[in-house]
Amino acid sequence: MKSITLHACDQRKNIRAAEFRGYIWQKSFMVWKNNSYRNSFRAVAKVNLNTAVNGTEAYLSVGMSMPVFAIMCIWCVGVLFFGIEMTYYLLTDNTVVTPWAPVAILSLFILMAYIFLRLVFYNSFRKLRERMLEILS
Repeated sequence: MKSITLHACDQRKNIRAAEFRGYIWQKSFMVWKNNSYRNSFRAVAKVNLNTAVNGTEAYLSVGMSMPVFAIMCIWCVGVLFFGIEMTYYLLTDNTVVTPWAPVAILSLFILMAYIFLRLVFYNSFRKLRERMLEILS
């Protein structure tokens, strides 16, 4: 794994020299795909290696980094709160004309969360999971 992983803090000019970027410890490692651009929504693979009777057991978990996950949770709670407030306002408003600007803004924020999670995170998650399973098997 060390031969295909560049240390996370390494700032060499040839960053494409390795397939992964991350940290390797004695009995575990944490890596992500080595891209030429920064991506907060990259999938992170964490692997713990334990000795077993038949060889070595590997515990793999692939997911989002914790700071990005916390920010996405705050984002989704804010969108949910705005949606509840907007629904209450639209249901209790007695005017004939309903303002559709809040509906458009809410739809835009929901669409942005979907794009970030589905198109950006899920693709890197799927590729990293497949590659990690290939390496660990």
